[in-house]
Amino acid sequence: MSSRILYRGLFAVVAIVSLAAVAVGVGGLYTVFTGGTDTADESSLLGEFQCEEFDGDPEMPHESEIGEPLTVRGDSQLDSFNTTTVDGERAIEIETAGPLINASARRPDGTVLAVDRFPEENRLVVTAPDRRPFRLFVDSLNDEGTAVRTALDICPPETA
Repeated sequence: MSSRILYRGLFAVVAIVSLAAVAVGVGGLYTVFTGGTDTADESSLLGEFQCEEFDGDPEMPHESEIGEPLTVRGDSQLDSFNTTTVDGERAIEIETAGPLINASARRPDGTVLAVDRFPEENRLVVTAPDRRPFRLFVDSLNDEGTAVRTALDICPPETA
């Protein structure tokens, strides 16, 4: 009789350890298949151009033929972000991860900035004549072919 209790107890301990191992394994697979853990600690492509705060209208307009696409904040849909300064004017060049559809840029007061689009290269260039912040909207397609609107708040640094 006592050996039955001992075996039942041992069986219960093995079952609990096995279930815990399966739960940890499923959690690990989920993490791997969904792209890893929280990426908030990773550096942004924007680097020093990333805004700490932006005083613009949260509902700032963007001229686009796309109705209401999936909207993301941050640079997850971008492949590169580069800046150059020519004759005192700063040019920001961005390459999208997927096909470029449209782009526009506005200052917090609504002033429109020039955006040159090169859809065949999935690239755009924003000309910012001064260091005032602006919001950039980039419409592109993601890996699944879904239209994605990327909203970036860009604050050129004072020292650049």
